[in-house]
Amino acid sequence: DSCPACPSLNTLLLLVAYVVIHTFLVMLLQSLVLAIALCVTIQADQTQQEFVLQFQGGCTFEKNVGQCQSKASSQTLRALVSTKDAVSFDVTQTGFGTYAIMNSTITILDDGAYEEKGLITLGTHFNRDHVLEYNSFKNGGRFIHYTEMHEQMAYSMHANVTRGEGKFAGAEGQVAYQGYATTDFQTFTNYVTLIASIQL
Repeated sequence: DSCPACPSLNTLLLLVAYVVIHTFLVMLLQSLVLAIALCVTIQADQTQQEFVLQFQGGCTFEKNVGQCQSKASSQTLRALVSTKDAVSFDVTQTGFGTYAIMNSTITILDDGAYEEKGLITLGTHFNRDHVLEYNSFKNGGRFIHYTEMHEQMAYSMHANVTRGEGKFAGAEGQVAYQGYATTDFQTFTNYVTLIASIQL
C-alpha cells in the first residue's frame, strides 16, 4: 500500500544525490585550503641567499696541488653601460672589521682543468660563525693563458654547496667564480657568486 505522507522514490534519490554532492564539495574545499596552506608554509620556510664578492689572494703549490687563500671585505660593485665606454666597472671597499675568507685546495689536471674543495667563512677576526663548504664538479675548473708570454691566465669554476653553518645552515645551491691570475697563482682576483636556498 502506498503511504501518502512518505517521500517518493525520486525525492529520496534527490536527497541522496544532494548529500553526496555536498559532502564531495566540502571535502574538495578542505583539500584546496590544505594545499594552499601547505604551499604558503613551504614558501615561508625557505629563504634565498645570494651574493657576488671580489676576492683577492694567492696560492702556494707543491707539484700540482695548491693551497689558496683570499679575502673580501664589504664592497660595492658598480657596472655602468654607456654609449661612450660600452661598459665600465669598479669595486669600492665600503666596510672594515667584518670580512669573508676563502680557503681552498685546488688540484691541477693535465687537460687545462682543475678541481677544488673549499671553505668560505664570514664574520670578524674573533667570530666567524657563518660558513659555506663547497666541492667543485668533476673537471669543474678551467683555465687558459691569455698573454703571448703565458704570464697571466683567466679561469672559471663551478661547485656544489656541500655544507653550511650559521646563516648558511641547511644551504643547498652552487658557488661559482671567474677570475684572473699570474700563471703561478701567486696573486689572483676572483669574482665569487653564491646562489643558494636555505630550509628554515
